[in-house]
Amino acid sequence: MNSIEEIWENGNQEISEDKSLNESFIRDSISKTSISITSKLPKTIWFGVAASLGSSLAFIYNISFYSNNSSILATICFLLVLSITMVVFMLVQLRIIKNMDTKEYDLHKLLQYKIKYFNTRLKFTRYSVALSIVFVTFGINLTMENGDGIFELNKILLLSIIYVFAYLIMVYLQKFTHDIYLKQLRNALYNLKEDTLTSLDNELKKHRRIVKIIGIIIGIFFIAGIFLLLLNTKV
Repeated sequence: MNSIEEIWENGNQEISEDKSLNESFIRDSISKTSISITSKLPKTIWFGVAASLGSSLAFIYNISFYSNNSSILATICFLLVLSITMVVFMLVQLRIIKNMDTKEYDLHKLLQYKIKYFNTRLKFTRYSVALSIVFVTFGINLTMENGDGIFELNKILLLSIIYVFAYLIMVYLQKFTHDIYLKQLRNALYNLKEDTLTSLDNELKKHRRIVKIIGIIIGIFFIAGIFLLLLNTKV
């Protein structure tokens, strides 16, 4: 499948070469763009499903170790139920996304349907993916501390701050990416109404640059975190 940029470049070239660009070419280009956008969504959601399944297994494994600690045990059980619920929710969303382009909608109605989905259910999907990563990390922390069945309060407070920060960052990163997809869908709907092809090349290039910068920053923090962990272990 061609990238979105290639689709628009081909369309713009066709426009420059043939002023009598027909409606079928425009609709075909818009349709390919629409399919390309939604085809990118499952990757992140599948990652969230895997993380939720991992956290569920970690919570189940730790139940017996914290059986004498009622507060931690209650927390584990609550998070276990929430993790399983998120798995079900994300699997449902994957099915919806998969079936989007098979619906018997005309292109105009399909674009409206996708825009509405981005503004509603996809928001909750972002929250679920971010929470799943926090939960699997907490499950690993529980496993590391389950020797005596005690989870120190100061560790809980410190981890809570880290988890909230990580959750907000992950939600923002997903929203940042989804917002550019949403702009492309709205632009596609505009093109369909106006019977034309316009691109968002500048915004797409800017988006890619920012993503690279954010990736480098996250990588630096990740390496620094591992270094500090190894340093503390040696001490």
